[in-house]
Amino acid sequence: MCRALAALIAAGPALSVSAETKWDMPTPYPASNFHTENIQKFATDVDVATGGRLKITVHANGALFKAN
Repeated sequence: MCRALAALIAAGPALSVSAETKWDMPTPYPASNFHTENIQKFATDVDVATGGRLKITVHANGALFKAN
């Protein structure tokens, strides 16, 4: 019992922190391409499912780096 309570107290600050994580997701396709549209929908679904804790920014048309 004491160990469980000590673990809960130690983990308390970590449990209360809800940091936002941001991802940059590159795609070589234009923004109007169905692949990019599906990726954007996925990013929106992830945002909703995580309550805004994970934000995915889609970068279309090789904006971050060029595809091979």
